[in-house]
Amino acid sequence: MELTIEQALQQGVAAHKEGKLQDAERLYRAILQSQPAHPDANHNLGVLAVSVNKVDAALPLFKTALEANPKIEQFWLSYIDALIKEKQFENAKQVFEQAKKQGVAEEKLNVLETKLKPTTQANEPKLAVQNKSLSLSQKREKLSEKKKRKKAKKQNLKVNNPSQQQLNSLLEYYQNGRFDDAEKLAVSITNEFPKHQFGWKVLGAILGATGRKSEAVDANQTAVALSPEDAEAHSNLGVTLKELGRLDEALASYTQAIALKPDYADAHLNLCELLEKMNRIDEISFVIRNASEKTLKKKADFLYYEALTEFRKENYKTAEELVKKININEMLEKRQPAAMKLQGDLYHYKKDYSAAFEAYKLQNKHVKDSLEYKKQDSEKHFIQQREKVVQIEQLQK
Repeated sequence: MELTIEQALQQGVAAHKEGKLQDAERLYRAILQSQPAHPDANHNLGVLAVSVNKVDAALPLFKTALEANPKIEQFWLSYIDALIKEKQFENAKQVFEQAKKQGVAEEKLNVLETKLKPTTQANEPKLAVQNKSLSLSQKREKLSEKKKRKKAKKQNLKVNNPSQQQLNSLLEYYQNGRFDDAEKLAVSITNEFPKHQFGWKVLGAILGATGRKSEAVDANQTAVALSPEDAEAHSNLGVTLKELGRLDEALASYTQAIALKPDYADAHLNLCELLEKMNRIDEISFVIRNASEKTLKKKADFLYYEALTEFRKENYKTAEELVKKININEMLEKRQPAAMKLQGDLYHYKKDYSAAFEAYKLQNKHVKDSLEYKKQDSEKHFIQQREKVVQIEQLQK
């Protein structure tokens, strides 16, 4: 029996209170699969993350919860406290002021304000007294020094980041398939500027594209750690984890990507693909049903997953109607063969073996001509398809 969202939340809260954190996390993330902006699930998952010292991972969850329902007082308090823990004092002050305007209880905010005071107010009286005692020439000299420090800070920032030319070259090499050149430059950038996220992000993509999945995971995890609010980085990590068979971890990455960016179509499609692999077909319907209109702009790809879901449920007529609506040329290339296979399977079910045979042949030809085919185990794929074709030929006799 399937759980409703409310039932899943109740069970998650109960598990959380009992200290069964893995069970609680699983239930909260299950809710976010179908409702990425669910306020309570996001907030509770954030609280769980803070409890295991992953405050950086909690921030986007608290933010999503707050944006979904700013009327809940605890959401404000949790978010401000997490910002302070992460030493994001300016952001904390801004959210603190917004909370006051929202009407959050003053006595609760006062507790958080004391944590902000040492960093924002402790030195103000002393500075005010010092400034009053300065002469005009001293004030000018002090202002000049301040400008020099600001300029030096900007120059230091440039020194601590790769040049725009380096970044442009890295992206150009990767997009043009010059993986050797791209890898050398990415390694150079990550060695010289280890805290610059983009170098790690591209390095992860290069390692994944060249079949070094384990190394790609390390690079992608670094990219996520450096920019925990980058939805694309979470999705990239999910792709690599899925390819390594670490499906539950991939599920968590995709769910986080969607929580950070609810209209991120690629993350939704990656999640559908993963759920198919995990044989959790019913959950695909939830993902599609709860996706925004903007998310569903890649209409053909989502239609394929709707059709696949109906086919697996043995609702063949509905599946056939959906397949007829799919414009395969509008789909991502890597997913086009799967749509052709589904068409063949539908013909097979209807015992139209000649049409099924042609659909499978077209699928094979398309795969062989695709760029994705060159990166994959072609022999394994064609053995599987040959067996299917042999079955069809036997039925035709």
